[in-house]
Amino acid sequence: MTNRVLEQLVRFYGAPMQNVVSRYIEQSITTFIDHEQRYRSRIQDLAGTEPMAMMRKALDQNMEFWNRLANSTINPPKK
Repeated sequence: MTNRVLEQLVRFYGAPMQNVVSRYIEQSITTFIDHEQRYRSRIQDLAGTEPMAMMRKALDQNMEFWNRLANSTINPPKK
């Protein structure tokens, strides 16, 4: 956090808005953690547990696309 943010947090201590700010910060961090966990879970679902598996999957999909494109160019559908 920047110095400015930390200074503001200290100024809220003991002020009438302390409870509101405290709950807001806590809820924001909780929401951030929840979203981060969902994001990590989705990334792991895509790649398994290995980053290289994700790269291999992407390469396989690209090769499949280019092979289909090449086949459709060499053997165009008959009308």
